[in-house]
Amino acid sequence: MHVRTAFADSAGRPWVALRTALGSAAVRWGGPPPATGPHRVEWTVDDTAPGARFHPARRPGPRIAARGRTLAMRGRLVRDGGGPPHLLLGSTAVLLDPAAPLGELADGTWTELVLPAADAAVYPYTV
Repeated sequence: MHVRTAFADSAGRPWVALRTALGSAAVRWGGPPPATGPHRVEWTVDDTAPGARFHPARRPGPRIAARGRTLAMRGRLVRDGGGPPHLLLGSTAVLLDPAAPLGELADGTWTELVLPAADAAVYPYTV
Protein backbone atom coordinates (compact mmCIF):
# COMPACT_ATOMS: atom_id res chain seq x y z
CA MET A 1 0.00 0.00 0.00
CA HIS A 2 1.13 3.53 -0.70
CA VAL A 3 1.67 5.66 2.42
CA ARG A 4 2.13 9.41 2.72
CA THR A 5 2.49 11.35 5.98
CA ALA A 6 -0.63 13.47 6.42
CA PHE A 7 -0.48 15.25 9.81
CA ALA A 8 0.09 14.80 13.55
CA ASP A 9 -2.89 14.79 15.91
CA SER A 10 -3.12 16.85 19.12
CA ALA A 11 -1.24 14.09 21.00
CA GLY A 12 1.60 14.28 18.44
CA ARG A 13 0.82 10.88 16.88
CA PRO A 14 1.47 10.77 13.12
CA TRP A 15 -1.38 10.05 10.73
CA VAL A 16 -0.88 8.82 7.19
CA ALA A 17 -2.90 8.89 4.02
CA LEU A 18 -3.19 5.35 2.64
CA ARG A 19 -3.89 4.41 -0.93
CA THR A 20 -4.62 0.75 -1.57
CA ALA A 21 -6.28 -1.36 -4.25
CA LEU A 22 -9.27 -1.54 -1.86
CA GLY A 23 -9.66 2.20 -1.29
CA SER A 24 -8.12 5.14 0.54
CA ALA A 25 -8.25 6.46 4.09
CA ALA A 26 -6.33 8.40 6.73
CA VAL A 27 -5.32 6.48 9.87
CA ARG A 28 -2.80 6.64 12.69
CA TRP A 29 0.73 5.40 11.94
CA GLY A 30 2.28 3.17 14.61
CA GLY A 31 5.94 3.81 13.97
CA PRO A 32 8.45 6.52 13.20
CA PRO A 33 7.24 8.93 10.52
CA PRO A 34 7.35 7.01 7.24
CA ALA A 35 8.92 7.90 3.95
CA THR A 36 6.35 8.43 1.23
CA GLY A 37 5.96 5.31 -0.86
CA PRO A 38 4.99 1.65 -0.67
CA HIS A 39 4.94 -0.03 2.75
CA ARG A 40 3.86 -3.36 4.19
CA VAL A 41 1.58 -2.77 7.14
CA GLU A 42 -0.41 -4.58 9.80
CA TRP A 43 -3.80 -3.18 10.74
CA THR A 44 -5.03 -2.79 14.30
CA VAL A 45 -8.57 -1.75 15.09
CA ASP A 46 -10.16 -1.05 18.45
CA ASP A 47 -13.45 -2.74 17.69
CA THR A 48 -14.35 -2.56 21.41
CA ALA A 49 -14.46 1.27 21.30
CA PRO A 50 -17.74 3.14 21.54
CA GLY A 51 -18.95 3.82 18.03
CA ALA A 52 -17.48 0.65 16.50
CA ARG A 53 -20.19 -1.42 14.88
CA PHE A 54 -20.50 -4.45 12.64
CA HIS A 55 -23.30 -5.05 10.17
CA PRO A 56 -23.94 -7.11 7.05
CA ALA A 57 -22.43 -5.44 3.98
CA ARG A 58 -24.87 -4.14 1.38
CA ARG A 59 -22.48 -5.13 -1.40
CA PRO A 60 -19.93 -7.93 -1.75
CA GLY A 61 -16.24 -7.29 -2.18
CA PRO A 62 -13.46 -5.99 0.05
CA ARG A 63 -13.21 -2.23 0.53
CA ILE A 64 -11.61 0.43 2.72
CA ALA A 65 -13.25 3.85 2.77
CA ALA A 66 -13.10 7.08 4.73
CA ARG A 67 -16.41 8.65 5.65
CA GLY A 68 -15.63 11.92 7.37
CA ARG A 69 -14.02 10.96 10.69
CA THR A 70 -15.01 7.31 10.36
CA LEU A 71 -13.39 4.38 8.65
CA ALA A 72 -15.36 1.63 6.94
CA MET A 73 -13.76 -1.75 6.28
CA ARG A 74 -15.67 -4.36 4.28
CA GLY A 75 -14.49 -7.94 4.09
CA ARG A 76 -15.39 -11.56 4.66
CA LEU A 77 -15.97 -12.41 8.29
CA VAL A 78 -14.03 -15.47 9.43
CA ARG A 79 -15.45 -16.90 12.67
CA ASP A 80 -14.50 -20.55 12.32
CA GLY A 81 -11.07 -22.00 11.89
CA GLY A 82 -9.74 -22.35 15.41
CA GLY A 83 -8.42 -18.82 15.80
CA PRO A 84 -9.86 -15.47 16.76
CA PRO A 85 -12.46 -13.93 14.47
CA HIS A 86 -11.07 -11.72 11.75
CA LEU A 87 -12.13 -9.66 8.79
CA LEU A 88 -10.49 -10.75 5.55
CA LEU A 89 -9.80 -7.70 3.35
CA GLY A 90 -8.51 -9.27 0.17
CA SER A 91 -5.40 -11.11 1.37
CA THR A 92 -5.10 -9.11 4.62
CA ALA A 93 -6.58 -10.40 7.88
CA VAL A 94 -7.63 -7.82 10.47
CA LEU A 95 -7.94 -9.54 13.85
CA LEU A 96 -11.10 -8.76 15.80
CA ASP A 97 -12.00 -8.70 19.48
CA PRO A 98 -15.51 -7.27 19.37
CA ALA A 99 -17.07 -5.93 22.57
CA ALA A 100 -20.49 -7.26 21.57
CA PRO A 101 -21.35 -10.64 20.07
CA LEU A 102 -21.36 -10.71 16.28
CA GLY A 103 -24.95 -11.97 16.36
CA GLU A 104 -26.40 -12.98 13.01
CA LEU A 105 -23.16 -12.40 11.13
CA ALA A 106 -22.19 -15.88 9.95
CA ASP A 107 -18.79 -17.18 8.98
CA GLY A 108 -17.96 -16.20 5.41
CA THR A 109 -20.48 -13.36 5.12
CA TRP A 110 -19.53 -9.97 3.70
CA THR A 111 -19.38 -7.76 6.76
CA GLU A 112 -18.71 -4.08 7.29
CA LEU A 113 -16.91 -2.68 10.32
CA VAL A 114 -17.45 1.04 10.81
CA LEU A 115 -15.45 2.79 13.53
CA PRO A 116 -13.94 6.17 14.34
CA ALA A 117 -10.78 6.59 12.25
CA ALA A 118 -8.87 7.38 15.46
CA ASP A 119 -9.54 3.79 16.60
CA ALA A 120 -7.62 2.27 13.69
CA ALA A 121 -3.89 2.28 13.01
CA VAL A 122 -1.37 0.67 10.72
CA TYR A 123 2.06 -0.52 11.81
CA PRO A 124 4.97 -1.04 9.44
CA TYR A 125 6.64 -4.42 9.14
CA THR A 126 9.31 -5.99 7.00
CA VAL A 127 9.39 -9.52 5.66
